[in-house]
Amino acid sequence: MITKGLMWSLVLAVAFVFSTSFAEEKVDAKKLFDNHCKKCHGELGKPTERGQSLGAPDFTDRKFQETIADAQIRASITNGKNKMPSWKDILSPEEMEAVARWVRVFKPRR
Repeated sequence: MITKGLMWSLVLAVAFVFSTSFAEEKVDAKKLFDNHCKKCHGELGKPTERGQSLGAPDFTDRKFQETIADAQIRASITNGKNKMPSWKDILSPEEMEAVARWVRVFKPRR
């Protein structure tokens, strides 16, 4: 016979297993940026020589940061823009969102 205490222990154990199995993975935006973006956009947000030749924007430029909307950044990552490829078949939606937020790290301080 299962006691009330044992039943609650089983319920909590099952809940723990499910919660840890389906827990969201933490996305490392800097690592993603370094792995997929810095060859054109530069480690510090300034385009590399390659990026300049492809027309990559300067993420450290105040005007760029003030005039581009978050949705536009996400759309560029997802669908590509000009010579930049689409990343939707390579990165998950969560990873693309993290990279889009990382672009704001380069915004110059006042």
